[in-house]
Amino acid sequence: MSMQDERDSGPSCLGRQQALLEESCFAGHARSCDALGTYWRDRAEYSDDFDDRRQAACYYRLACDDGFAESCLAYLSVGSAFLGGQKRSQVYAERACEDGLAAGCEFLAFHWEHGWQLFSVREKRVDLVKAREYYSRACEAGFERSCYRLGIMWRDGQGGPVDLAKARQYFERLCSYGKSRSQACEALVELGVPNTDPI
Repeated sequence: MSMQDERDSGPSCLGRQQALLEESCFAGHARSCDALGTYWRDRAEYSDDFDDRRQAACYYRLACDDGFAESCLAYLSVGSAFLGGQKRSQVYAERACEDGLAAGCEFLAFHWEHGWQLFSVREKRVDLVKAREYYSRACEAGFERSCYRLGIMWRDGQGGPVDLAKARQYFERLCSYGKSRSQACEALVELGVPNTDPI
């Protein structure tokens, strides 16, 4: 087959690939469902089409339900508004976190700190103990924002007792490197630690 023939067969080739992925997905192969979710998500980003986002969410949901934790995270970014709302988002974030994906832990921590939206705009469920627990798990996995939030929670006694030594420990680690550096250095100054930020 010549290069021109391959180019000319592109769209039908894509159609065959999509059909094979769908067949594999519906046979229970989570990675195929994830690949289809990514295809529809990327298409939605280009087209800004609501139906494409819904398709992406459906495939990510299938992959997550079949045990592919990365799809659980992807679902959180595209699907929670379409299919299942807050409860499914919480379940999928827990799956991702349990599977060692720190972004799932951080998602849970943020929502427990700021409140899960319930049945009305005014009704939220907050649990700072759970927020602290999930920030700790995300921090251990290297999520700097979670380490910073954890330092704040230890400093202010959110979700547990005040422990300025632990707060200082998190802030000092972040002050020496990372994206949260300036915030962490400022937090150290507030704790009475001289500014060691060389910038």
